[in-house]
Amino acid sequence: MWRKATLGLILLVLPSVGAETWVVRPDGSGDFPTIQSAISGSSNGDVIELTDGVFSGLGNRDINFFGKALAVRSQSHDPRVCVIDCAGSVGSPHRGFRFVMGEGPGSVLEAVTITHGAGVETGGAVLCEDASPTLRGCVFEDNAARQGGAVFCHWGEPRLEDCVFTGNVATDHGGGLCLHGCGGAVVDGCEFTSNHAVNGAAAFVQFSDLRMSGCSFSGNSASTCGGAFYCRASSSFLDRCAFSANSASASGGAVYCQDGSSLLDRCTFTANTAITGGAVHCEAEYGSEFVNCLFTGNSAGGYADQGGGAIFCRTSPGIRACVFDGNSAPYGGAIRCTDESHPTCTGCTFVRNEAYCGGALAGRSGTAPSLLACTLVRNAASGAGAGIFAWEGTVSLANCIVAFSRSGEAVFCGGAGEATLACCDVYGNAGGDWVGCLGSQLGSEGNLSADPQFCDLEQGDFTVSEDSPCAPGHNPECGLIGAWPVGCIASTVPDDDGPPGETPAGGSWGRIKNLFR
Repeated sequence: MWRKATLGLILLVLPSVGAETWVVRPDGSGDFPTIQSAISGSSNGDVIELTDGVFSGLGNRDINFFGKALAVRSQSHDPRVCVIDCAGSVGSPHRGFRFVMGEGPGSVLEAVTITHGAGVETGGAVLCEDASPTLRGCVFEDNAARQGGAVFCHWGEPRLEDCVFTGNVATDHGGGLCLHGCGGAVVDGCEFTSNHAVNGAAAFVQFSDLRMSGCSFSGNSASTCGGAFYCRASSSFLDRCAFSANSASASGGAVYCQDGSSLLDRCTFTANTAITGGAVHCEAEYGSEFVNCLFTGNSAGGYADQGGGAIFCRTSPGIRACVFDGNSAPYGGAIRCTDESHPTCTGCTFVRNEAYCGGALAGRSGTAPSLLACTLVRNAASGAGAGIFAWEGTVSLANCIVAFSRSGEAVFCGGAGEATLACCDVYGNAGGDWVGCLGSQLGSEGNLSADPQFCDLEQGDFTVSEDSPCAPGHNPECGLIGAWPVGCIASTVPDDDGPPGETPAGGSWGRIKNLFR
């Protein structure tokens, strides 16, 4: 496979001698009558330009690149006006293109729309088998297949850049895109909207290595798991991706991770929904990591014991420098962990999350979550544990602030649950601070109960005053307490115009969210 990819790259970068540009028109009056005849009559390095209009019928669908390193692209560079209509159906199956003869990155499909591919088993618009083509600036709309409603790639190292997937359907996996056994797939700057599948409505990745960056997922829906993205037994790196208003009927409203390993860096999750894991359901055997991610307004629920408004985990993900704002679920408004999982949250902020139990985090069944240098503020639980709910498990907090919960005590332990705190400030929580399982820990191990003196609580600025008891200068034994450093001098800390937990009219959380733009 690597030899084919290397050959394709060489063909891409070396200058072509006598390369030609050919023009194909929908009415057949160009240099060649059809797209297929143009490819058959062209050589490596040639460019085939398609004029505006709708290409259909024999020779303009089910197109084979025949292993050639050439480009097929719209002459206007506008995919919306250069359309390949496959007119496929169950009774008359057709797709747009087939890359099945070892094509490399020098085989380029660019700036065309492929629509109505259907009736095929895999890849309603494009099928790649042991090939590594480049798909750039294309639109895949209203295509369907059993797997990979728009694009299916098996083996190879495909590259997709600035493509749009909309309204595609898979009756099994990957409504927009399905990757299976791809060693080094790259997906950059692509947009996935309103796609549907049983699992992985926008994209389904299995036995593959994937790097995805700058992609957006909106309004996709899965009838089971992975409202936008499903990763199984793969290594996935997602950077600066945005997930909004995706849904799954079971688990992982935006993302479902099963086995393999995943790293999500600087991603945003907004208003995604599922029964478990409103944004993410995590079962990655070799670990998942979330770094500098923002989870806001996600929700999970449907059964009383389900939850994880943002993240539901059965394994032990690492969560660093993430913000959880306004998520909700019956258990674990932000995070719900179970089945002896051991998630670690470092430098995270939990604000305005809500649940029946565990406004910010709920753990049970032998779980052992740990929080280091986190800030939990204005979370709420109508049942128990506005900050943390620990049932038959152990939770540990170090250098954390748990403050101003709107309802419920700071931490609740039930069954054989335990909580261990060190260098923590627990203060101003509606249902009590150092109560229940925390009762004996105030005053020991650097624990305290004092106003943390946030620089601007109402505007979502959780840095602390230089005079704060959580500032390292006032607590040398513990150093900084909370996720945010000193950010203002004492005189700049505004007076609280209302009771803890209430945001005055016109209050904004803009500052904290701006950090993720």
